[in-house]
Amino acid sequence: MDAEQLIRSLGGTGNLRGFHYAVYMVGLIEQDPVNATLVTKALYPDTARRFGVTPESVERNLRTLMSDRLKHHSNVPLNTSGRSLLVGNVYCGHCGGRLTLTTSGRKYVRKDGTIRREIRARYQCHYNVRHPGECDGQSGYGVDKLDNLIDKIIRMQFERIRETPPQALIKEQRSRETDYLQAKVNLLKGQYEEKQKEYQALRAETVKVIQGLSKLNVDLLNSLLTETEEQIHLLERQIDEAEAGLVTLANGADQIKKEYEKLITWADLYDNCTFEAKKMLIAQFVKAIYVRRDYEISIEFNVSFEEFQQLYLEKETEENKMPGAETLLTFA
Repeated sequence: MDAEQLIRSLGGTGNLRGFHYAVYMVGLIEQDPVNATLVTKALYPDTARRFGVTPESVERNLRTLMSDRLKHHSNVPLNTSGRSLLVGNVYCGHCGGRLTLTTSGRKYVRKDGTIRREIRARYQCHYNVRHPGECDGQSGYGVDKLDNLIDKIIRMQFERIRETPPQALIKEQRSRETDYLQAKVNLLKGQYEEKQKEYQALRAETVKVIQGLSKLNVDLLNSLLTETEEQIHLLERQIDEAEAGLVTLANGADQIKKEYEKLITWADLYDNCTFEAKKMLIAQFVKAIYVRRDYEISIEFNVSFEEFQQLYLEKETEENKMPGAETLLTFA
C-alpha cells in the first residue's frame, strides 16, 4: 500500500489540499522514520517548501483533512447514526467508485389538510452521476432493497458458521498448513543436497588446482567455495526454521480456536443486537461489497473469514439464489 492509498483508506479525500500534504509527509517519514518525531521542526517546513506555502498553512490544511475524515465512514464506522446498514464499504461493481448515501424527500397533502413526508434513501454512484456514460452501472440502488439483501446474506453465512464444528475447522486448517510447510521443507532439503554436491565438486577441483590440472585459478575457486558454504549454512537455518514451524503447528491450534470463537460470537450477537451494533459487526465482518446492475452482489470478506470460507462455505447455487437478485450472488 503506497502513501496515497494509505491516506484514502483512513478516510482522506483527494479534493483537499491537506490530502496531498499528508501523502508527501508520509513519503518523508518512509525515507527517514526520525521525521515522525520532528513534525513542526521538519515535516511542516519541508512540506511548505515543496508546495510553496507556509508551515502554518500546512498545519491548517491537515486539520481540515482530519475534520473532513470524521464526516465520512471508514471500514470501521465512525458514525453509526442513520438507517442505512452499510457504512463506507459499498462500491459500484462497474466503475469501482464508492457508493454514497443520498436522501430525497416528498411531501403529500392529505384530504384532511395534514402533510405526510416521505424520505427516499439511495446508495448513489457518485462517479456515474458526475461522468454520464463513463460508468455503465446504475446511478443508484435503493437502501431498503440492498440492505435487506445484505442482511439475508450475512445471516446465511453466520448460520453456516454455526453449523461447522470447530474440530473439523482446526483439523482442515492444520492439514493445509502442514502440507505447505512439509512441501517447503522438502524443497529446501532438495536445494541443500544440490549445494552439497556442488561443494564436493569444488573440493575435488581444488585438488586439480594443486596438481596443476585445473583451468580455475586459486582466488576464483576460493571465492566459489566460500559462497557455496554460506549458501549451505543459510539453507540449514531455513530447514531448521521450517521444521520448527511443523512442530509448532502440530502442538497447538489456539489461534484457529480464537478465530472460530470470534466468528461464533459475532454470529450470536447479530441476531439480537441493535441496528447500530449490526452496522459495526458488518463493518468488521465485510471488507467490501460490490453492486452491479439488477443488484448482482459480490462480497469481499475480511481475511480470517475468507480462510474460513475457502474451507467450508461453497459458492451459491441456483437453489440458494437470493430473492430480488436476477443474477447469481457471488462471494469473492
